[in-house]
Amino acid sequence: MYKKIVKGIFSVGGIILLSKLFGFIRQTVLANQFGATQETDIVFFANGIIDNLSNLITQSLLAAFVPIYIAFASDEKGKKRFVSNVIKIFLLIAGIFVILNVCFASVICGIMAPTYKGEVYRQFVKDMRLFAPNLFLSVLIAIYCVLLRANKKFVPGEMVGIHQSVIIIALSLALGKKYGINILVAGVYIYSIYNVVYLGFSSRKYCKLDWDNPFKDKNIHRLLQMILPMLFGYAVVYINQQVDKILTSGIEQGALTALGYGAVLIGFITTLASSISTVVYTYIAELIATGKNKTVADMYLQISVIMITIFLPISVLTMMNAVDIVSIVFGRGAFDERAVLNSSYALIGYGISIIPTIFVELFCKFQYSYCDTKHPMFNNAIAIILNIILSILLCPHYGIFGVTLASSLSMILCACLNYLTSKRHNLYLKISCLVPYIPLWGLGISFIIICSVKGKVLLENSNAFVRLFLIGIISTIVYIVFAGPIIYFLIKKNGIKMKKE
Repeated sequence: MYKKIVKGIFSVGGIILLSKLFGFIRQTVLANQFGATQETDIVFFANGIIDNLSNLITQSLLAAFVPIYIAFASDEKGKKRFVSNVIKIFLLIAGIFVILNVCFASVICGIMAPTYKGEVYRQFVKDMRLFAPNLFLSVLIAIYCVLLRANKKFVPGEMVGIHQSVIIIALSLALGKKYGINILVAGVYIYSIYNVVYLGFSSRKYCKLDWDNPFKDKNIHRLLQMILPMLFGYAVVYINQQVDKILTSGIEQGALTALGYGAVLIGFITTLASSISTVVYTYIAELIATGKNKTVADMYLQISVIMITIFLPISVLTMMNAVDIVSIVFGRGAFDERAVLNSSYALIGYGISIIPTIFVELFCKFQYSYCDTKHPMFNNAIAIILNIILSILLCPHYGIFGVTLASSLSMILCACLNYLTSKRHNLYLKISCLVPYIPLWGLGISFIIICSVKGKVLLENSNAFVRLFLIGIISTIVYIVFAGPIIYFLIKKNGIKMKKE
């Protein structure tokens, strides 16, 4: 089991690294071609609303689908019938959302961006209606991805990001100057159609559409019962994201785009954490079904230590060197110094949330494995209420940094709540096991902070890339000296367990 999980994590991790590399190139091309302007704000805002709806449905489906699908065991006909019914039900749900977005676009846009007036507002409404039908394609992509993951086929789903980046890069370079930022509207539909075809072909052996009434399927009833609390929880997240965008859109022109670019940089880490927790979740669901709670708890704590050891220095380096990172990735062409500064503020604020996000992802999936969707939903709701309050309080004083800091603080609260509610299902889960590792982590990150501060002073007149490279290399080497014993201990411990198995 350990070998399978490690293999799954590394295969997914490799694809994610490649995907994010293309993602960085894509965002660099977009920043260079279009900069951070009112026009980019409108397009990214409108597309983001539909993306958030898609994510709301995707995340809810992922958590509820896997345990029900696995319960079919060797009943292949039952699995295919269930998948067919899921496709029909979720396309219906998507249709409802599309109709609402198209019919009430003007009302939604007025609520989402109250500072937009005149031609800016009319363009926002138009873009909202243009992006809305893409929700059908997004839902199909989500279902195929979840189906493949349930069958332990993780790579095809992660390839979606690569396809998206390659298509957007090609269109932007070839037609960006002629059609401007609006080329992204065509790009969204082109890469969505391509991914539907690609994933549909990859999962063809696991699904077969039929004309049965999905509302008569008891497993669909169970799926919807599990999803409803999660839909509410993710809806609260969605509302919070929109509040952040509303507040940011009122700061200055281009601020919303700068916030998005900062989120893209931090998104690599959070996406990797989410994908790793998804791989673990697929295997954990099987262990829980056989009552191996002690094994599950040990595995989760070991994975937590490894992920903290890996991502903690990344978090600190990101916050300490945010300006250099943004300058290297985006700071050219139409992306001016003000946009670099705003994006770096976003990156610093989001950087605080990296470790809490890992715990949120791990322990949300942990509870989903026990078919508990209510507690994660309540935890998210409480954290988001705090986020909204803090965003409203901090944004007027600290701008983009205030908005992102509020998100990070609420993520810390959510991580704590998710751990506490996870213990209700498995008493072997004790986070106190992490305490012995804290001194080593503390020494490692202390050196990273000192190295970053001193490095920026000593290398003040050096090229940003050279400065960041030297600081990163020296910090990482010394951090490994302190964190190395943790990795060695866990590898040795897991090696003994694998031999016993």
